[in-house]
Amino acid sequence: MNEGSDDVQRLIFEGFGALEIGDFERALRVARELHSHGHTSAFEIEARARWDLEDRDRAIEVLKEGVQEAADQFVLWDYLASYLSDEGRFEEALQAYYRSRECTGAPTEAVDFNIAVIYQREERHERALALLDAISPTPSLPI
Repeated sequence: MNEGSDDVQRLIFEGFGALEIGDFERALRVARELHSHGHTSAFEIEARARWDLEDRDRAIEVLKEGVQEAADQFVLWDYLASYLSDEGRFEEALQAYYRSRECTGAPTEAVDFNIAVIYQREERHERALALLDAISPTPSLPI
């Protein structure tokens, strides 16, 4: 590893650590530094910090920017869809979840479970149950 990548790894560790302990202002400072290095983890760290600081619209916008820049980063699509769903923006959330399935290594069973949650929130109960019935249990999703 070179010095630049060591610095980026240290920043990533610091940013996620700041989120873990609820130091969201520090997480935002780290995200700014990661943005300057062009690292995509900056989007996740910034969005999560903004969400927890109740800046929900900006958190969603940051994730939208992130998926434009790093379209194969499942975690960005997952947070985007989750946040949109939490804000009651169900159709946008469904689009984001369906798009997330195209990411390399996407956990499709988990995505389908989250899609079923949205259907439940929309009171489309039969569709939610049908989707849940089609999901195969996995060690990480033992339905």
